[in-house]
Amino acid sequence: TTVYQLLGDKKYEQAEKLISSLIGRVYHALYRIKTNHDIIDAVINQKDLQAKYSGIRLDIRTGDLSSVTIDDHLLVIILANVIDNAIEACENAPVERVVTVKLIIEDDILIFSVINPVRSEIDIVDNLVKTTKPDNYVHGLGLKNVSMALSKCNGNYELICEGGKFQFTALIH
Repeated sequence: TTVYQLLGDKKYEQAEKLISSLIGRVYHALYRIKTNHDIIDAVINQKDLQAKYSGIRLDIRTGDLSSVTIDDHLLVIILANVIDNAIEACENAPVERVVTVKLIIEDDILIFSVINPVRSEIDIVDNLVKTTKPDNYVHGLGLKNVSMALSKCNGNYELICEGGKFQFTALIH
């Protein structure tokens, strides 16, 4: 909101300084993944960097996503929340710390899948995971936000947890 206000007041330099202070150095030139969609590239590459700092490898499988027309804010909600959850789960996993992210288009459907190892099997009820964090008013909202965002862009998702792996798969028409 603050950045939005600064931009609205045409205080571009202040907005840029605030953004830099919040996220650190910007790595646009170092993008490892290029999908031909600026928002997807920004989110995926930022999450790749975040994972590296945590000693986690993102195995990203994607293609040309230039035809994706989902609203930017919905894309950010969907991608960022799901990948953040996977990275966090992977930090606690006792096995190889790899998160597999798949973002492809098949038959005009965007398929977004994330697979990560888990410490123990996770109970899935009504396609949601109950947070294990003590303050459930603050935590556990990410997947609900993802669900709402997917419903706004004609998408649905499924959660599966078996064999020490947790998988989120969304299909967006």
